[in-house]
Amino acid sequence: MSTNQTAQVATGRDAVLAAVEVFSFLDGLQLHWLSAPDIDFLPQWEFFADRFFRSDR
Repeated sequence: MSTNQTAQVATGRDAVLAAVEVFSFLDGLQLHWLSAPDIDFLPQWEFFADRFFRSDR
């Protein structure tokens, strides 16, 4: 496997792991929101997204 192919596999794996992390957060937030509708969904998402999508990660 070439270096480029290795990088593509790692990048693809990273993308899958990132998707799992985002969906896990959203699923958990939705479950909590269903049991406690007073949770303000948007600030919770913004707090998560600010940390998750920062460029120095």
